[in-house]
Amino acid sequence: MINILCWNAQGVASPAFRRHFRNFVRINDPQVVVLVEPRINSVRADRVLTKLEFPNSYWVEAHGFNGGIWLLWWDSVSIHIDRISNQFIHICVTLIVSSEWFFFTVVYAIPKVNVRRLLWTFLENLNPGNDVALILGGDINPTLSRHDQNRSACVGSGVNNLFSDIMFNLSLVDAGFSGSHLTWNRGNLYKRLNKFLVNEAWCSRVKTFTIMQLEQLGLNHMHFLMKPTQPTISLRSRPLRYLAS
Repeated sequence: MINILCWNAQGVASPAFRRHFRNFVRINDPQVVVLVEPRINSVRADRVLTKLEFPNSYWVEAHGFNGGIWLLWWDSVSIHIDRISNQFIHICVTLIVSSEWFFFTVVYAIPKVNVRRLLWTFLENLNPGNDVALILGGDINPTLSRHDQNRSACVGSGVNNLFSDIMFNLSLVDAGFSGSHLTWNRGNLYKRLNKFLVNEAWCSRVKTFTIMQLEQLGLNHMHFLMKPTQPTISLRSRPLRYLAS
């Protein structure tokens, strides 16, 4: 089907990041790459994107040193940009060889709760249809259960009720992971913020896949790769409605 790489790339401008990035791409061959929170402005963005050596790219401007979403892809896929904001890029991805297509919503959920509500409003109104495959992936701030954070996390900081409803209404399930469980840390606080969510239509089409959560590179987020493979996760026919902690 397709390999998709998501990376919280706060060090994207450094030569060390670019070397590691090119090596990772060579080995794992992602057709679509998402870089969130690059934290550089438009003047530098064009120069850095050129050095990453992808033929196609699209990016949403960072606000100062906050946020930003970069999208890169090879010519083996066609991408139509449907809607954008500073917290998401909603795209239609078509595989050139097979003409198969699906929707992919790339997310950078701003940590400020009042600003993040704008993202939830968009997702509430997202209705791809029951037979249309949908992936939601990136830096998704709400944790989905107490297992998605360590004991140092604040009491009551678990599940966002509104996001739980969105998952249920869109038939989204957590696509799981292989590797380290918690993807973000600050001091002694660890959480699983970076993830892929998929709907029933995606699960029906791509019956076996895995999410590889990979090592940190001096930053506080891990990068992760979705790829078709042998089954490593079990997906329910309907998503759970997660209950607040």
